This record gives sequence, structure tokens and C-alpha cells, in this order.
Amino acid sequence: MVDESLSSVPGAVALYMIEVAIFLLTLPLNVLLIAMLTKMSTIRPDLKVLMLSFPCSFCMIIIARCVLIANRLIGQSSGIEFYIIYDSAVVYFSIGFIGVSIECLVATLSFRDLKIPFLLGLSIVSFQVVLSVAVDAWKSYFGLDYISFNIIVTTCNVLSLGAFPILWTVNKKCYLSSQRNRHLHTLADRYHIKENLHNIHSLIYLALTNAIVTFSTSALMFYLNFGLNAFNEDQRTLWSRYIIHAFHILIALYTLAFPLIAFYTNSNLYKKLPGWHSKSENRVGVLKSTHGNQMVMNAKLETDAYFNILQSSWALGLIKKKSTNS
Repeated sequence: MVDESLSSVPGAVALYMIEVAIFLLTLPLNVLLIAMLTKMSTIRPDLKVLMLSFPCSFCMIIIARCVLIANRLIGQSSGIEFYIIYDSAVVYFSIGFIGVSIECLVATLSFRDLKIPFLLGLSIVSFQVVLSVAVDAWKSYFGLDYISFNIIVTTCNVLSLGAFPILWTVNKKCYLSSQRNRHLHTLADRYHIKENLHNIHSLIYLALTNAIVTFSTSALMFYLNFGLNAFNEDQRTLWSRYIIHAFHILIALYTLAFPLIAFYTNSNLYKKLPGWHSKSENRVGVLKSTHGNQMVMNAKLETDAYFNILQSSWALGLIKKKSTNS
């Protein structure tokens, strides 16, 4: 928890309004992502649970942060429960992709066993929620220093970010092997490997974005605690509050970027976006010749000509067959 007093912070109200405006944009996107993931049948149930945890944590961040901002603007003290919700949700997404990489690792190692338990994803999410609350409590109330906290967060992101290229390489080799030796792999095996590749391809972009945001916020907090020593007390107070505002705006931007990246890197999600079918229908263009001239076709005449060609082919085939038999 940090002091965000409006006193002696020029432009603080404008910074709060920017944050709220971003949240107003991102809330419907995250709700839409939750609804689409819930109805999505082409994703493993345990991975679905893990992916749902991110927009759910973002919605918690949005609600808690908006309450904190509203209370700050009207001059009321904010309840400690909203600080706990906000901070724990931020810690959750900071370490969240380590659980996603574990799920992808299990899916890679068990491609011949398609029945990955649903409780795997739920167990990982539950463990990460408990861990997030514990880390936040340790940081806020029991004196976990920011260096140790940043080491924990950075380690989780480096491990998860490094795991995806390795998993991609392993699954790519399995896929090529299954294509060369089809008799050794069932259709279900090949489908499972292809699904792994598709999911990892989409998750790499999300994991990379998550790592960039986490490293950036960690750098801001590191500078807040250790980089302002050269300033006098008034300057240190002023710049520390600006850094805190930058931290919160960066979190808000991430809650906006995550659903957008999820929509446009996952073809199954993209095809379910409202209005996609009308866009795909509009892609049907005018039939043109090789010289670019528009071709006008009579459907009835073209159909008759097509069936006449078929009839001639059949007749020719029958003649050849009779001549061969005779």
C-alpha cells in the first residue's frame, strides 16, 4: 500500500482520470474475453481455467482500483480490503504465467494421454491465488524487501518466458515426427500435438507482454525505493508519487492490452468476435479475369455447361470401358 495523497502533486486528478478512462475501455473487453473463453470448446479445460483467471484478476483490479480512486477524489479513506484485492491481483498476474507454462509442460509430456485432469488447472490457479495473497501479505505487513520481491517475480517470469520456446521446439519435433511416421501415431495424438503448437504460439505473445509489464513495474518500484536518494525530501516525495501513478497507469494499460492480444493471436477467439462473420462475408469480391476485367456469369448457363461436360466425360468413359471389354 502506498500514499497517493493529492496534496502537492500537480496533475494528480488528470492522472487519475486517465487511469479511469483506460479502465472504462478495458472492462467490457475483459468481460467479453471471459464470456468467449467460457463458451470455447476447442481449448483444454485446465488451460481454459488458467486463462480465465487472468481477465478475472483484471476485473478485480479494475473494480478495486476505481473504488480507491473514487474514495481518494472525494476525500474519504479507502478500505484496506480494496488495497488487498488490488495488490494481490497484481501479484497474481505477475507470477501467473509460471502456472500456464506448467500446464503446457504437462500437456507436452502426456500427448498420448489426452485426459489431462480438469483439477490440474483449478489446482494451479488455487495455489497461485494463495501464493499471491501470501506474497502480498509478506511484502505489506511482514517486511519483505523489494529486492527479494522483485527477485521472486523476475524469476517466475524468466522461467515461464523461457519455457515456451523450449516447449514449442519439442512439440514441433513431435509434430514433424508424427507426420513422417503416421503409422506410429494415432489421429488423436497428432491432433493433440497440433493443439499444443497452436496454444503455445498464442501464449508466447501473452507471456512476452506479461514479462515486459512485470519487468517495467519492478524497475519502477526499484527506482522508487533506491533511485531517489539524491533528491531532497520534497523532490523525493513529489517524484515518488509520480512514479506510483506511472505504475498504476502501466497496470491499467496491461489490462487493456491482454484481451486485445488474446483476441488477435488466437484464431479461435478472433473468429468469435462480434462482427467477424460479416467481415468474412464482405471479403467475397467480384470475379475478374487475368487481365482484371469483371466477368459476368449466367448461373443457369454455367450450370448447364458444367453438367454437359460431366455427361460427356461419363459417356466417354463408358465408350472406353466397352472397347476395353470387347
